[in-house]
Amino acid sequence: MSEKGSLLKNIFTYGISSATLVFLFLLAVIAARILGPEDFGIFSFALAFVFFFDFILDPGLYHLMIREVARDKAELKRYMLHAFVWKSIAIPAVFLLVVLFINLMHESTRIHYAVYLMAISSFIKSIKDVYRSALVAHENFKIEAVSSVIEKGGLLIIGGLVLFMGFGLYGLCWSFVIVRAVDLMIIHILSWQLLGKPWPKFHLEFLKDMLKAGIPIGAYYVTLNLYNYIDTV
Repeated sequence: MSEKGSLLKNIFTYGISSATLVFLFLLAVIAARILGPEDFGIFSFALAFVFFFDFILDPGLYHLMIREVARDKAELKRYMLHAFVWKSIAIPAVFLLVVLFINLMHESTRIHYAVYLMAISSFIKSIKDVYRSALVAHENFKIEAVSSVIEKGGLLIIGGLVLFMGFGLYGLCWSFVIVRAVDLMIIHILSWQLLGKPWPKFHLEFLKDMLKAGIPIGAYYVTLNLYNYIDTV
């Protein structure tokens, strides 16, 4: 395939991935109608609240990995390993912060439970983003698009069914956790041929350099999250 044909194919495939956001919009419409003002407000709050901790989970590493691995694909496993190590450190720390702040802000156990479930689903998505960055850097948009359809299409189908069956707020939150966990397993399996073995050794200095390089990128997305979600919270 020519370079022009390959470019058009990649644009089309990545466009499919971006278009799957429509599924989340439709799910939000269904949830708003079925849950009612109070429970939909709790769900929206939980979703927005966990976004404020994204910067700790991913301080710019997703876009940094795409840039650096695209330049030198031999560095793929090195960046992925250190990103996974950071996630393993950040996830417990973020969960403790979530528990601390939500208990200071609200006394409602319904709000607490919804926030905890949405935080877990956010952690799963954050781990998946390591695979996504590897696929995008390798211009393997097909697998990335398949994963996006599975995740967002699955949320629409499973979340919609759960709501229509009357499982309410908790059922919707659990659907996010379950669908994203299944999607993570699928993208891991589909990416394994690309990743293979062996994996490099962990180096603390390399992780520090990654974080230093990623923080300016992550700061931009912190600003976006604040702008988009502070009014909801």
